[in-house]
Amino acid sequence: MERAEESSSDTLAASPGATLEGPADWWTAMRDWAAARPRAVTIAATALILVLALTLRLWAVNWDDGLHLHPDERFLSFVTNDIEVPGSIGAYFDSSTSTLNPYNNNFGSFVYGTFPLFATKLAGEGVDRVENAPILSPIICWFFNKTNCELQDLRLAGYEGNLVGRVLSALFDTGSVFMAFLIARVVFGRKVALLSAFLVAITAFHIQLSHFFAVDTFLTFFVLLTIYFSIRISRGGGWSNYPLVGLAYGFALASKISALPLAGVIVLAVLIRLWPALLDAARSLRSARGSGELRAEEPRRGGATSLIEQGSLAALGLLLTLFATFMVFRIAQPYAFEGPNIWDVGLSQQFRDDMRSSLELQSGGDFPPNIQWIGRTSYLFPLKNMVLWGMGLPLGLAAWGGFLYAGWRLLARRDSRALLLLAWIAVSFAYWGSRFNPIMRSFLPIYPPLIILGAYLLVDLWQEAPRVAQALLRRLPFFLQRWRPYLPLVLRGTVVAVVVLTLFWALAFTSIYGRPVSRVEAGQWVSQNVPAGSVIASEQPVYDSLRT
Repeated sequence: MERAEESSSDTLAASPGATLEGPADWWTAMRDWAAARPRAVTIAATALILVLALTLRLWAVNWDDGLHLHPDERFLSFVTNDIEVPGSIGAYFDSSTSTLNPYNNNFGSFVYGTFPLFATKLAGEGVDRVENAPILSPIICWFFNKTNCELQDLRLAGYEGNLVGRVLSALFDTGSVFMAFLIARVVFGRKVALLSAFLVAITAFHIQLSHFFAVDTFLTFFVLLTIYFSIRISRGGGWSNYPLVGLAYGFALASKISALPLAGVIVLAVLIRLWPALLDAARSLRSARGSGELRAEEPRRGGATSLIEQGSLAALGLLLTLFATFMVFRIAQPYAFEGPNIWDVGLSQQFRDDMRSSLELQSGGDFPPNIQWIGRTSYLFPLKNMVLWGMGLPLGLAAWGGFLYAGWRLLARRDSRALLLLAWIAVSFAYWGSRFNPIMRSFLPIYPPLIILGAYLLVDLWQEAPRVAQALLRRLPFFLQRWRPYLPLVLRGTVVAVVVLTLFWALAFTSIYGRPVSRVEAGQWVSQNVPAGSVIASEQPVYDSLRT
C-alpha cells in the first residue's frame, strides 16, 4: 500500500496489480500524473478556464430584450445603424465624405475609438449577408433570444448591432483572460498564470462589461497585449516585439484614446532592457576615474561602446514601434485626421474638439450627468467601487494586497519582475482616481494587472504558509502560541476562501441575467395595470437651479 502511494502514475499504470483503496491514494496518483505532464495539464486547465470565461460572458446576451437600456450603448447602436461601409479605400480615408465617418452622419461628437465600431459594423454585415440560410437563421435567433424571428429582421448591421457588439465584447474580454495568463506566465510562472486567468475569468466587473457593446473590453485586451510585448522587450526579446508592441498599442489607441499613457510602459521596458549596459558604462566610468585615464581607457571605451550600440538598437526599435503604432491608428481611426488621403496626417478639428471636451468633462465640465459626481472623494470612491463591487471584497483586498506586496519586494529585495505592472497600475489609478468623474469602466485596464499581482500574493502565501506562520508567531502574544499548529492551515484556508468567495460572487452576479430586467418587468406591470393616460410622476428642471 505504501509502495502504491509513493509510485508515480506511470508505475501504477505499468503494474496491473496496483490498487487505489482510498482518497489519499487517488489524490497521490492524480498529483503524480499531473507532475509528470505539466504542459498537458496547463493547456487543459487554460482551455477550461477560457470556456468558463466565454460562457459567463455570453450568458443571456440579449438580457434587456432589445430595449437598449444603457445610454452609451444605445448611442453606439444609433451610430452603427447610420454609418455605411464605403465602396473604395479612397472613400474610406476621405474624412469629409466617407459614409463610415460618424461626424458625417448627424453625430456632432464621437469620443470613442472607431475600431470597435467598425469591427461591429463589419461583423453585423457579415451575418446579415446569410439572411436566407435555413439552418443559421433559427440558431442566431435562439442565441439572441429572439422568438418567431427571421434573420433579416434582426438588422445586426444596424440598430440591433449592439447584440453583435456584445458578442465581440465577450470575445475580447475572454482574450483578456488569456492575456492575463500569458503575462503572469512570463513574469511569475505557471501556477500564478493559471490562478490569474481563473480569477480574471470570474471577476464580476469583467462579466458585466462583456454584456455591453462598449469599447472598454476592446481597450483592455489591447492594453494587456501591449504590456505583454513590452515585458518581452524588457527581457531581451527579439526584434519582432517592437513592431508587435506598436500594433497592439495602435489598436489600443483606436479603441479609446485614453490608452495614451501606455506609451510610458513601452519606454520603461526599453530602459529596463538598457539597464545592464547603463550599469556597465557607469562602472567603466568609475574605474577610469579611480585608476587613471590610460589604464582605464579600454574598459571605459568598452562600456561606452556597448551602451552606444544597444542604445542605437533600442532607438531603432522605438522608431519601428512608433511607425507601427501610427499606421494602425491611421487605418483603424481614420477620421481623427483631415484626409482625404492616407498620407494626410493632420488631426481633424472635430477630433481635437472632442478630445478637449472629454478632458473638460473629466475635470467637472458643465454637463447634466456630471451632477452625480459632486461630493465624491478622489481615489477613495473608485477604490471602494473596485474592491466592494467590481472585484468583490475578497479578491479586491487580495489584488491591492498583491500590489503592495510586489511593491515591497521591488523596494526591499530589488525584485523587479512586476515593475511594468506596478508602473501601469500606479499611473492609471493616480490619473483616473483624481478625475471629477471616476467612472468604474475607466479602471478596467488595471483590473487584470491587479489580479495578477493578487494571484502572485496568494500563490506565495500558499507555498510559504509554514514560514509565514513562524514569522507571525514571533509577534503573537504568548497565550496564542497554542494555535501554532493551525496557523499554516488558516493561511492556506484564506487563499481558498478568496478563490471560492470570488467564484460565488461571480455566479451570484451572473444570475441576474437569468431573469427579466427589473425595468422591463416594471414596464410590463404598468402596461397591464395602469389605465392609459394616467400620470405616474413628473420631472422638474432642477439642473438650472443647481447651476445657480
